[in-house]
Amino acid sequence: MFRPALLLAAVSTMLLAFQCGDDEPQPTCVGGTVLGAHCGSPSGNYGYVLEVPADYPTSVSWTDPATGTNYKHVVTALNLPTDLQRAGHKVYFVSHPATNAELAALGVRTADCPAPPLPVTLESVNSTPCQ
Repeated sequence: MFRPALLLAAVSTMLLAFQCGDDEPQPTCVGGTVLGAHCGSPSGNYGYVLEVPADYPTSVSWTDPATGTNYKHVVTALNLPTDLQRAGHKVYFVSHPATNAELAALGVRTADCPAPPLPVTLESVNSTPCQ
């Protein structure tokens, strides 16, 4: 005998198990503060340095060569939208470490610019807090 309610319960259980079985960590939206361009040289700017929370998993410390100010937790956003590229601006974003292909697309970094703090690619970015 066919029991639609039993079939529906079995399908729901399988879908729930499939969704919960995903071992991939989901990206987390974090807030950060724009510190400024990575490098003052137009030929070497690799993005914008963002100060992030201490618990951001891949942040590094960095000293701004222009001011000598040391920051404990920063990343470099390769693709920060133009309208958000203001020092002191608060941004909320989801990112992933930049891939080799994303870094190669930027071109060769010049000798007058030091290596940027950890480059990340923004998957989403906004000026309003994370939901």
